[in-house]
Amino acid sequence: MKREDEWTHERIEKKIHTRLIMQDTKMARAFQRLDSVSCRETRLVKKFFFETTCFVYLDRILFFDATDEISAVKITNSALSGMAHQMFEMNWQMLEKK
Repeated sequence: MKREDEWTHERIEKKIHTRLIMQDTKMARAFQRLDSVSCRETRLVKKFFFETTCFVYLDRILFFDATDEISAVKITNSALSGMAHQMFEMNWQMLEKK
């Protein structure tokens, strides 16, 4: 968690905007309330529960699971990351703004 906090602070300092899709939970709503000072926009999913995380950036996709033992898979492939970007955009556009 410490590294994530450092990365978030660095991202905010550099004004790198990010968009997140999170499950609609109390924690996610509290997280979303800080969007304006955190250089991000968060949209919430009400129906679907997911235990893992997926990051899509540049030509990379990172699948991350921290439920028990931490495991991750990073794929560097422009065609696959392009498809993941399209899937994110499709979901993003269907979710309502806060």
